[in-house]
Amino acid sequence: MSVFFLCHNPMAVPLENKVGYIYHYSRPRFFAHVLAVDVVTIPLKHINYAGCNKMFVYKRGDGREQLFIVMVDQNLDRATGKLPLALKEAVVW
Repeated sequence: MSVFFLCHNPMAVPLENKVGYIYHYSRPRFFAHVLAVDVVTIPLKHINYAGCNKMFVYKRGDGREQLFIVMVDQNLDRATGKLPLALKEAVVW
């Protein structure tokens, strides 16, 4: 069983570029949002974020690539050393 959950709130109005949320329930517990970067159709606003985040490229079956950023909204355990590794695992997941 995975330690990650892909979350969506059907009652909320999604913000521009946000495509989903990830919750990691084992230590280090965190709640993060996934931001799609598409500078062609939607201009990317400047991000001044002092938390931990991870950028990755997803390659679809048709060969097109999309850039995403996983940004931690809530670091529930206030972890510092293990959080980057957990984010990398979330991206691979």
